[in-house]
Amino acid sequence: MSGSGDNPQPADPESVRLGAAGWIAIIAMFAFLASAIIYSVHAWGLLAGVGMSPMGWLFLVLGVVVTIAVGAGLMGLTTSEVSFTSIADSGIGDARYQVTVSGVPLLTWIPYMAGRYTAPTVIATAPVQSQGATN
Repeated sequence: MSGSGDNPQPADPESVRLGAAGWIAIIAMFAFLASAIIYSVHAWGLLAGVGMSPMGWLFLVLGVVVTIAVGAGLMGLTTSEVSFTSIADSGIGDARYQVTVSGVPLLTWIPYMAGRYTAPTVIATAPVQSQGATN
């Protein structure tokens, strides 16, 4: 069924090859990664004489774990769990946007709390700064 809409393969194998801009972007990202690694190793070496208490290590590890958990959780949201509402303007410039996150499933392996749960609903509102041209 070549040429039909239900064929997910591109018609031309050349169209999937990475162009010059793609290669430049990949090289730039690897350059950023390499410079970050070099700087990290250099900074770590400068801290050789500095000690950190066990409480400092605990909070460092907790910060990393919580940051990764929040990032992974936000990336895992689906459209069925997030809704967006524009709250009408009453004529005095008080229009607001409202985002609601609800029905997010949670899974925990913590002893005495292990199981599946549903996160509480979170509602955030923000004023509309500008809606662009009104004419």
